Formats: sequence, structure tokens, C-alpha cells
Amino acid sequence: LSALFKLKVELEVNQNEAILKTRIQEFQTDYFPVLMDHEVSVTRAYGMALGPLEEYSMGDFFKTITEALLMFYRMMCCIA
Repeated sequence: LSALFKLKVELEVNQNEAILKTRIQEFQTDYFPVLMDHEVSVTRAYGMALGPLEEYSMGDFFKTITEALLMFYRMMCCIA
């Protein structure tokens, strides 16, 4: 969750679209497999072939990821 907050701050502060696309892709590469390994569904709408970022809703992106992380958290609590 802290990685998601860091990504959100960078997206709000940084204006370089190439860097932002790279950060989104790094986030997906680092965290999506963990979620998918635990059968938490996450969208690939923000995938490796990102077009211009103005075509994407960052609000929807963060909402989707937050929901996936919360589901993952609930699953981990049930296991513990």
C-alpha cells in the first residue's frame, strides 16, 4: 500500500509522461504478480503498451488497485 501512495505522489508531482509510464509499469511488474498469485483480480488496462496518459483515468487506476489490495489484505487476515 505504501508503494501505491508513493506512485500516487509521483504522478501528482512529476510532469514527465515517459517517467510516469515507467513508474506505472514498474508498479505493475512488482506488485500485480503477487496479487494474481493469490487470485486477486487486477486489470491490465494500464499495461505495458500505455498510450497517452490523458486517455487514462488515474482515479480509476488507484481505485482499482486499492480495491485489489484491500481484498488481498482481507484474504491474508483470513489465513492468519
